[in-house]
Amino acid sequence: MLKGRHRCECQASKHELINNCLQCGRVVCRQEGSGPCLFCGSLVCTPEEQRELNAKTKASAKLMESLMEKSRPKGWEDALVHRNRLLEYDRTSERRTRVTDDDSDYFNANSVWLSSEERAKLDKYQRSLHEKKHASKLNKKMTFDFAGRQILEDKTIDHDVDEDKIRDITAGARAAGGALQTHAAVAGPTDRDVAPGVNAPLLLFDPSVENEDYATVVRANGFSQMSRIQDAELQEMSDTGRCLSMHQPWASLLVEGIKLHEGRTWYTSHRGRLWVAATVKPPDQDVIKALENQYRVLYPEKQLQFPSFYPTGCLLGCVNVDDCLPQEEYRKTYPDGESDSPYVFICSNPVSLRLRFPIKGQHKIYQLEKTIHQAAMKCIQKMSKIQANAA
Repeated sequence: MLKGRHRCECQASKHELINNCLQCGRVVCRQEGSGPCLFCGSLVCTPEEQRELNAKTKASAKLMESLMEKSRPKGWEDALVHRNRLLEYDRTSERRTRVTDDDSDYFNANSVWLSSEERAKLDKYQRSLHEKKHASKLNKKMTFDFAGRQILEDKTIDHDVDEDKIRDITAGARAAGGALQTHAAVAGPTDRDVAPGVNAPLLLFDPSVENEDYATVVRANGFSQMSRIQDAELQEMSDTGRCLSMHQPWASLLVEGIKLHEGRTWYTSHRGRLWVAATVKPPDQDVIKALENQYRVLYPEKQLQFPSFYPTGCLLGCVNVDDCLPQEEYRKTYPDGESDSPYVFICSNPVSLRLRFPIKGQHKIYQLEKTIHQAAMKCIQKMSKIQANAA
């Protein structure tokens, strides 16, 4: 036998039997010796040692201490850490391999509302987008500039979804879905669709004041008078129902006022209230912890209160967009700014909704549905009244 405790797989056929581990069932031989099980760490000892331990005397206490202090083989701790890591990896494999695509909210070729012809057109368009995105490098277009003596690659191919084309293809499906929604509205609400766990009365809409918060004066040519106003201050005070979908946890950090600057690769002329929605992609806990630590370092003087949870697929609240700065100007104004994106939205006055409305995200800044916009504004008005009465 080797000196000391060493792992042995003889199953007590080669060495004398010590005992079986009552925790994992391992057969422990004399080579492994009495002490913590080399597999699970539970105490394994001979029947004689067990009888002495059951006596509950000072000698049994010393024996227990000596048995538990027997060292395990070299590398046992590293092997245990590796085992736990593999078990955790296997346990979370489903969550890590699940793909959540926010585009499927409004670009789904398998929608039950689509006719056979619309489904075929949408499937064909989806395949064409996939072929463009994953096209062979042999099909690249090159531009020969003889004057400048250079060869340039043509990168004008657009891989983005043409929302107007999708809207034209699925016009029939939207009409069918709208008819169903109209029927449901006539029948009346049968259940709480928004925030079912919130003990609060459902929102009631008064048709007589439906248009009070909207600039709905429409001229004969179909254009709103609001679109003709170029005053910047009036634009900042208005709420036209524009919304931006963001991944969590960045979305909640923005409406809670922890995140002040939002970076984007594109410029926007929008100023004023901007609603913020969370996409359907669930947040990663490691990313949440890293971001929270980052903002604690950025703003050590503030007592930051981070959200307890980060909901997805819903409208979270709104902010005011004061400006949209290019990166060069942003660095001059905010030398220690948090964003490195080409364009940065400077946000203020964050408001978080108490009721979260389910919403389907879209690309860039888009228009909220009228009913959701009205309900969200009434929530903010009610919150303002409660805060005013409390003050």
